[in-house]
Amino acid sequence: MLRIYRMTYISEEKYAPYGVAYAPPGTSISLLPPNGTRVDSWDCLHMELRDGAFADYLANNVGGRLYSQALYEIVKHNRSPNDKLQWLETVVSIPGGESRRYYFLHFPQDCPVINEKESLMHMGRVVKPVFAAEGIRGHEIFGLPGEYGLDTFVSVRLKTLIQRSKITGIAFSKARIG
Repeated sequence: MLRIYRMTYISEEKYAPYGVAYAPPGTSISLLPPNGTRVDSWDCLHMELRDGAFADYLANNVGGRLYSQALYEIVKHNRSPNDKLQWLETVVSIPGGESRRYYFLHFPQDCPVINEKESLMHMGRVVKPVFAAEGIRGHEIFGLPGEYGLDTFVSVRLKTLIQRSKITGIAFSKARIG
């Protein structure tokens, strides 16, 4: 049986011990392009961790998918050859303290994963996705075509590997296939 899950941040109350990574002042909120657009040039971004500890799936003020080294390694080594991923290196630091390497996950190529007849759509955009079984088959991780933001979907296999690794800051909810 084919199953996929949406990756999200854990609930606000469970996320309370973890911080938020902030980009330097003046950094554009549209730093990351929509899915389906390749990033051709990237300088390592240096961000500041505020208001808590490092999480593996780290909230940030850029609106991107920010993965710790541990989460990056799990995805990198367990993705499908069909998964087109781009990793954008970032360093997150506590002022006057520890620095850690993180990676923004970006999807430079869209995959035809949406069942448009069953999904809730508005002006060509996905509001509430229903996935096409034939579109997601052979993928371990993907985003919504043409979308900005955090929506990331994973196979049950990848979800299980992430959970067994005790990755912090992350939750999963079942996604619909139709």
